[in-house]
Amino acid sequence: MAGKGIAMFPNRGDAAAPTGGDWQLSLLNLQNRILQLVARSRDLQLTSTQMVIPLDRARSVRALVFINTNASTSARKRVRAYGLPSEAEPDGALLWQTGDAASDGWEDVYPRERPTARMQWRDTNFWSGKPVPEDLAGSTQSIITIMPQLFYIVRFTVEFDDQANPDGFLDLGRLFVAGQWQFSVNMKPGQQIGFMARSTSARSLGGTLYHSRKRHPRTLRGDWDYLPEDEALSQLYELLRRAGTDAEIFFVAKPDDIVNRQRLSFLCRQSELTPIGRGTAPGRDGQPGRAAGALILEEII
Repeated sequence: MAGKGIAMFPNRGDAAAPTGGDWQLSLLNLQNRILQLVARSRDLQLTSTQMVIPLDRARSVRALVFINTNASTSARKRVRAYGLPSEAEPDGALLWQTGDAASDGWEDVYPRERPTARMQWRDTNFWSGKPVPEDLAGSTQSIITIMPQLFYIVRFTVEFDDQANPDGFLDLGRLFVAGQWQFSVNMKPGQQIGFMARSTSARSLGGTLYHSRKRHPRTLRGDWDYLPEDEALSQLYELLRRAGTDAEIFFVAKPDDIVNRQRLSFLCRQSELTPIGRGTAPGRDGQPGRAAGALILEEII
C-alpha cells in the first residue's frame, strides 16, 4: 500500500501544545487556519529553530506537516516521534525518526525535485536536482514528514537547521498532525490535477489588456469504480460526512514520489461532496461488494 494515495484527516495539531525554541512570532500561530500567520524564529541558531509537540493524548499518526514556510533550499530537519512512557522509559520510547538507519536523523527539507534527465547541463542545480529560490516563488511550500506507517504517538520533537536562510529567520505556518486514510485501491487512471484560474483581466478603452495576477489554488479530482464497499462506507463516507466542504484535509497523491511530493501534496478542502454509488461495479475478482466514489479537492492558500 506504500504507493497508494493518502487523505490525512482530522488535524490533531490544534489540540497539541508546541513549546521550546525561541520564536519572536508565537508558536500558537501554528494552530491558526490563516496560513499567513506564521511562527517566526528570533534567529537561525539551532536552539531557536526547534520545538517539542506534545499531543493532547496518544494518537495514531502518520504525518506531521508545516504548511507555508520560508525554509531555504539548503534547510534540513530532524523529526522524532515518541510513544507512551513506561517505567523503563519515562520520557516515552523513541518510535521513529527521519533519515535512515545509518544517519543521525537529519534529512533535507527539499529533496531532489527534478530528474537529471529533465535538466540542462548548465543548470546551477544540475547535480542536486534541488529547487532554486525562484522555483519556490508563487506557491505554498510545505515541510512534509510522512512516516512509513501509523504510530501511536504522544510527542514529537522537531529541529531545523537553516542557518543559511537569507531572511535571517525561519517561518513555519499551519501545523497539521494527522492519521490517515490510505486507499486500498488507487484512484482510476485519469485522475485530474490542475489549477483554479483566479487572475482577472480587463481591457482599457484603447484596447490594451491589463491583468491582475492572483495565486491559483491547486485542484484535484479522482474517482473510484471498484472501491471495497466496507472501505467506501467506513472511510470515504466518513470523510464526506465529517470534513464536509469546510474542514482541512492534507492530501498526498503519491507518498513514494519524493521528486514530486511538493507538487502532489497540499492542504485542501472538499469543494464538492459527491454521492457514493454502492454496488455499481464488480470487483476485479468478479465478486460483489464494490462501490464508486470520488474526491474533489481545492487547495487552501
